[in-house]
Amino acid sequence: PDDLTFSAEVWSGDLAPFVGDITEDDDVVAAGVVTNPCDIDLDYMSTSGCLVSGVSWDGPVAGDAFSTCTSVITTFTVPAGDSISESHSIGTKPAGDYTLTVDFNGSAPSASTTFSVVEPEPEPEPDPEPVPDFSLTDDNPHSPTYGDTVSPRDLMGQVTGWYFIKAT
Repeated sequence: PDDLTFSAEVWSGDLAPFVGDITEDDDVVAAGVVTNPCDIDLDYMSTSGCLVSGVSWDGPVAGDAFSTCTSVITTFTVPAGDSISESHSIGTKPAGDYTLTVDFNGSAPSASTTFSVVEPEPEPEPDPEPVPDFSLTDDNPHSPTYGDTVSPRDLMGQVTGWYFIKAT
């Protein structure tokens, strides 16, 4: 395992590294990754049927998750220039800074990384519903649109005043 690198990574619920911020609404996945930088395949011997024995996290909330593995020595082959991984969902987390530690089975050291969770952006206010459209003839002889049919939608983005009167 001297040529292999062992790392802890934080993935999204779709088992890929996060793109952008991790929010309180996101499912967080802890991954243990073994990378082979060599140009030949390398083997890693685990003391059980799992690559990762467990993960733990510390931050505003702390916890751990352990693998349920067979009690059999297992050899994992890490392809040349590639990596293998094993992951555990650790659920959603409240906002704050965290340290994730991944424990590998066998003679590999633990690996740690840090990550931050932010509060989600508030939902934008919905656009107001447009008022019903109507049009009326401008009967004001002092108006530049006198005699024209006008609608509030003709003047969107402008300050307008409307009044309606009815004579009987």
